Amino acid sequence: MKVVHISTSNSGGAGLGASRLHQAMCQLGADSTLLVAKKEIDSPRTIQAETNINIYQPPQNPLLRKAHKVLRRHGLCLLPIESTEREVTQLQAQHHTFFTLPISRYDLSQHPAIQRADLIHLHWVANFLDYPSFFENIHKPIVWTIRDENIGFGGFHYSEEYYKYVNYFGEIEEKMAEIKKKALANKKNIHMVALSNITKEFYQNNKINNTFPVSTIPNGIDTETFSVRDKKKARLALGCNQDNLVFSFCSVYLQDNRKGLPKLIAALESLNRPDIELICIGRGAPIHSDKIRITTLGTVNSPRILSMVYSASDYFVMPSSQESFGKTLVEAMACGVPAIAFPAGIAPEAINENNGILCSGFTTEALANGIKEAMTRNYDAPLVRQTIIDRYSIEKVSKDYINLYTSLV
Repeated sequence: MKVVHISTSNSGGAGLGASRLHQAMCQLGADSTLLVAKKEIDSPRTIQAETNINIYQPPQNPLLRKAHKVLRRHGLCLLPIESTEREVTQLQAQHHTFFTLPISRYDLSQHPAIQRADLIHLHWVANFLDYPSFFENIHKPIVWTIRDENIGFGGFHYSEEYYKYVNYFGEIEEKMAEIKKKALANKKNIHMVALSNITKEFYQNNKINNTFPVSTIPNGIDTETFSVRDKKKARLALGCNQDNLVFSFCSVYLQDNRKGLPKLIAALESLNRPDIELICIGRGAPIHSDKIRITTLGTVNSPRILSMVYSASDYFVMPSSQESFGKTLVEAMACGVPAIAFPAGIAPEAINENNGILCSGFTTEALANGIKEAMTRNYDAPLVRQTIIDRYSIEKVSKDYINLYTSLV
C-alpha cells in the first residue's frame, strides 16, 4: 500500500507529528512519502512541492511590465488569491492573530506522488492544500488527522481567537468557511482522526462539516529518546541547583496566551518558596520574576536535549487553555516526570493518580492547588513512564494507523 502524508511543513508541533509518523511507518516497512510546502528539516522520503496554479505572469513588453508593477503595488491587477492574501495579511497585522486560507497556489491533486498513492493522509495543511481543486479531483481514500480547530472555521485555528476576532474578519471568515463547505460537500472518501476525545467532540459539533466518520488516535512519541535520565547529571548540564524544586514548561512561543505561562508563574510565586526554579523552553523574550528563579532556554530542537530538560524537572506543567493534543506533556511523562495540567487536549486521558495531577479548572488558583497536591504525593518514575509507553509509543500509534488504512483501502 502506497501512502502519501501531506503537511504544510515538517517542522513545528504539527509538522513534526506528521514527519515522525511517516518515518515510523517507513521503519515498519510501509511505502510512505511525506509531501510538504516547506521542507525545513532534512528527512528521508520527504518531498517539497512546487507551486503550479494561480501564478502571476508579468507581461512580456517592458513598458507594460513596468506599468503592471506600479499598478500591483497599489493593489490593482492582482489575481484573486493575491487580493485575498493581501487582505488577510493586513488584518493579521492590525489584530495580531493567526488566520490561514483553504485556497493556495498548489494543485496537489496532480502531483506524481498523489497520483501513485493508494491512500492520502492529510495533517496540518493550512495555506498549502487548495480545497476546491484537491477535493474535486481526489477520489482515493483520505485519512485526515485533526491537529487543531481549523477544520471548524474558515481561517481561524482556535475557538478562543475566533470569538475574539471574528467581528474584524467577518466577511473573509464567512467566505473561507463557504469555500470549505462547498469543497467537502457530498464527499464519501474521508475518515477523520482526532488526537484526543476533546478534539473529537469539537469536530462532531463544528459547523463546517461533521458528517465524516471519526476515530481517536493520539500522537505517538519516540519512547527510546524520551526516557528516564539521571536527574543529577541533567541538572548539572543545565546549571540547575541540585536542591531546588524544579518545574518545566514548554511552548513554541512563550508569549502565546493559550499556553498559560503567566498563570504558571503566578501560581509558583504564590507558594512563597525560595527553592523553586522554572525552566522555560520556547521562542520569545526571556521571562523574569522577583520571587522565583526562571531559566529561559529558547527553542530546543534536539529531542535528546529536550528529554534532558524534562529529566532535570521534578514536575512538568501544561497550563494550556486549548490543546489539540499536548505532545510535550506525553514526552515529559515518558521521561518519568509527573505532570500537572489543565483539562485540555490529551491531559484528561493521559493523567491518572499514578502519573500526575489534572487541575479542576483553568485558573491560577486551580493550578496552584494542583501543584500543592502533586507535592504531597510520591511518584515512581518507571511507573509514570510505563503509563505512556502502553498508549503513546510511536510504534503502537503507527500500527493503529496502518490498521485504519487497511480497513479503508
